[in-house]
Amino acid sequence: MPEHTTTDPRATARHSPDDWRSPAYQQFRPRYPDALFDWLAAHSPATGRALDCGCGTGQASGPLAARFTQVIATDRVPAQLATLDPPANCHRLAADSGALPLADHCLDLLTVAQALHWFDHAAFMHEARRTLRPGGLLAVWTYGLLTLPDHPDDQRCAALVRDFHDQTLAPWWAPNRAHVVEGYTRLPLPWPLLENTPVLQLSQRWHWRDMLGYLGTWSAVIAAAQAGEDLLGAFAPVLKDAWGDVPRRVVWPLHVKVARKAD
Repeated sequence: MPEHTTTDPRATARHSPDDWRSPAYQQFRPRYPDALFDWLAAHSPATGRALDCGCGTGQASGPLAARFTQVIATDRVPAQLATLDPPANCHRLAADSGALPLADHCLDLLTVAQALHWFDHAAFMHEARRTLRPGGLLAVWTYGLLTLPDHPDDQRCAALVRDFHDQTLAPWWAPNRAHVVEGYTRLPLPWPLLENTPVLQLSQRWHWRDMLGYLGTWSAVIAAAQAGEDLLGAFAPVLKDAWGDVPRRVVWPLHVKVARKAD
């Protein structure tokens, strides 16, 4: 059964885990393309201050800091912030997305990278309205299930990962994780969407150990492990056998939604 239709009582949590295995998250989560941050900087009303909300270990914070005078990186999980090694103009701040300790109208850009589905949506959108300056941008994005597109034998590996995602982990996905599968199509922004957002994808060249490290950061794997079920350990030899000792190109579709605050 696909993970987004599960009603299993084990999948009741709607808040992000307190233990994201932060060093692994920092190492194995894919990086976003420079073209995304170039586009955001070019379309923001200014490049003074940006907020990376739900920043995790900073996959978006660093690239933003290369383009904005000041970046504030917030997350509710201190262990995630501790793993972030920020440049001098990036300031870490432990804060909830629904109660940001920031002044009104102080942001040119507010980003949420792969985290909006964990937020209290109404509370966060209230904070977005309050903290963005008129004309400021709210940009959210998520990446869906990966593909291995290069060779026919890659399809076996991709099918195994999809089955692990859709079947083995189905009882362990939180219901709000369905928004990731849907590309955030049912998470509205408070202003009309910009129509010229870039069409992008993420790409990594990985061995099977890299893939295993990435899968270990999935919230469903973490939830199962906390309940005493080592689902990833059982899957590891299957993945290794199919993948072999070769690098393979892994691709994720990137779903980007951007809205400009009304003047």
